[in-house]
Amino acid sequence: MVLTRYGGVAGLLILIGTLVGAALFLLMHVVMPPDRGEEGVALTVFMAIFGGAIGAGTAFVAALAFLLSMLAWTRGGHRSVGSRAVIGGSGAAAGAALVWVCVGIAWNSPYARHVWGAIAGFCALLAAIVAVPATARAARRADSVTPATV
Repeated sequence: MVLTRYGGVAGLLILIGTLVGAALFLLMHVVMPPDRGEEGVALTVFMAIFGGAIGAGTAFVAALAFLLSMLAWTRGGHRSVGSRAVIGGSGAAAGAALVWVCVGIAWNSPYARHVWGAIAGFCALLAAIVAVPATARAARRADSVTPATV
């Protein structure tokens, strides 16, 4: 039931995460001048693919956390649209941040905590910005469908 109602939101999270990851890695490749031997189209394409994969991985964890939070929240009784949007956005944000907090811990550099925290915060903010309005729209659509029209 949750997947049929909110699966589109999870798909949107993964799509936007992939596109933003690819765009950020391309931007990094353009802003930072390449070293000798790193010029060319091949590295540019590789950076886009690698960034898309990193973004898709982060967004997949965010989408999974989103779906789990929606499953837990909508399990009992009717919940308001606003509460579903907040819970869904919070779950997606927590999932996206968790990825980069774990990467920062695994990297084990106490001097780079602010960098990993900033990346985690950016990913959490992006996931919440995508998930909250999309969840509200999906919840309104699910509430407007009556059993007779299903």
